Amino acid sequence: MSKIANYSHYLVAAFGLLVALMVSQTANAAPANNTKYGDWLMHCSDVESPSQAAENSTEVPTEQVCALFQSVAAENRPRFGLTILLSKDDGKTTIQSGAPKAAGLIKILVPLGVLIPTGIGMDINGTNIGLTGFLRCLPNGCTAVATLTTETLASLMTASSVSFTVFLTPDDGLSIPIKLNGLAAGFAALSS
Repeated sequence: MSKIANYSHYLVAAFGLLVALMVSQTANAAPANNTKYGDWLMHCSDVESPSQAAENSTEVPTEQVCALFQSVAAENRPRFGLTILLSKDDGKTTIQSGAPKAAGLIKILVPLGVLIPTGIGMDINGTNIGLTGFLRCLPNGCTAVATLTTETLASLMTASSVSFTVFLTPDDGLSIPIKLNGLAAGFAALSS
C-alpha cells in the first residue's frame, strides 16, 4: 500500500502547474474551494478566461476550475512520488485529433530524472491501459496529460487497484499505486 507523501511545497508547485495546464477546463457548479473525498482533495481556483471576454471589455473574466488531486510516494523509493490530477472534460479540450470523445482528463506530474521517451503507463486492475507521453518538463517536474474515454473512466471509478509506471532507466520501471478511496464520490461532485 502506498504512503501519501507529505510534500507541502511539492504539492503547491505541482498543483499550480497542473491548474495552469487546465485553463480550458471548467466545472459546471463549483463546490467549496477545498473539499476532501477519502484520499482525494478537490480544489477549485479562479482562472482567467480571455476567450470569454466581451469585445469592448478591458477586464479579463475568470471562471472557476475544479479538479481532484492526490500525491503519492513510491513504496520502495519514498523520495520519488507523483501527483495525479483528475478533471471532467468540458468538451473544449483536444489533445489528439480523431481521438474518441473524452469524459475526463488526467494529468500526472513526476519529478525530473524520468526517462522521457517511454512516458507514463497506467494499469487498472492489473490490465495495462497504455502509455501517454510527457507534455513538458519544467524545474518542478515533468507532466503527462491524457484524455479518459467513458469506458476507461468507468473502469477507473470501479477499480480495486490503479498504478502508474514511470521509467528511470530503460530497465528500471517504477510502479506507483494510487489510493482509490473517495475517487468516485469526488469525481461525481465535480459537476454537482
